[in-house]
Amino acid sequence: MSTINDTTTPGPTGRQGAQLMVDTTGTATPTIMMSTTNDITTTGPTAKYSAQLMVDITGSPTQTITMSATNDTTSPRPTTRHSAQLMVATTGTVTQTIMMISTNDTTTPWPTARHSAQLMVDTTDTATPTLMMSTTNDTTSPGPTARHSVQLMVGTTGTATQTITMSATNDTTTPRPTARHSAQLMVATTGTVTQTIMMITTNDTTTPGPTARHSAQLMVDNTGTATPTIMMSTTNDITTPGPTAKYSA
Repeated sequence: MSTINDTTTPGPTGRQGAQLMVDTTGTATPTIMMSTTNDITTTGPTAKYSAQLMVDITGSPTQTITMSATNDTTSPRPTTRHSAQLMVATTGTVTQTIMMISTNDTTTPWPTARHSAQLMVDTTDTATPTLMMSTTNDTTSPGPTARHSVQLMVGTTGTATQTITMSATNDTTTPRPTARHSAQLMVATTGTVTQTIMMITTNDTTTPGPTARHSAQLMVDNTGTATPTIMMSTTNDITTPGPTAKYSA
């Protein structure tokens, strides 16, 4: 993960902007971190220059989740909602956008991102942060509780409702909840559709693993004592049975 503004040339487009980078080429455990405050400093490196989530899968083709194509040098810095856009690049005609907000958005109607793939991190609420996923468009007003806390919402026009929840404390119950074994957001790299976000709600022990299991996995690890981190793996895990989320990221 880089916390400085990478101005190398050519370098991926996103590296020129704010970024949270998952670097799997180093020796340290890849982590994705984010500031919970709005950085309005006028000198780099600021959160504005380091708030990008980049999932770089080595090989061909390379898939990347980038944020902004350019550096926003306005002063003071715009809010996270205006500057921390994590975009899921696709090769089709529809470009899904993951956006991040640091304030409670009560506008009506909801922003377009709410109806598409979006990552909302709201730190203004005192409720326990949760990660939730919905496959339906939530048009309620005001927004659901999860919108006031940490949430990951992938809005679609489907009918099913999937939910990923994350406990703020270390869950030591036995057996562990299903989500602890399987709650994972994945970027599928095979098939005709490029870059889709999928989720499984059961502990997958099939051999070989499903497609998503063989691609980049963004996982919520809350089994340790440290602050939950999102980790990624660029290798294919074909062990049997499938490891838990804690060991497979």
